[in-house]
Amino acid sequence: MPKAALGRCHARPVGPHPAWTYQIAFGPERFGEIVPWLAVNRGSLDVLVHGLSGDDLYDHTALAMWLGRSRSLDLTVL
Repeated sequence: MPKAALGRCHARPVGPHPAWTYQIAFGPERFGEIVPWLAVNRGSLDVLVHGLSGDDLYDHTALAMWLGRSRSLDLTVL
């Protein structure tokens, strides 16, 4: 797996996310390595990939993509 910063695990919905989450952070220079790896190795997990522009609403909409089943986010909390 390419280098990434492993983050927090939330075993409950947090923020706009409708299910538990595990955070993996990486820079745009790693996108072409990490996202294809996640697509192939995610198993039955649904993965939300989104940017970190500083605008949470923009990050979770315009800069977001799903691997697997897409889910509705609670955008009212952003």
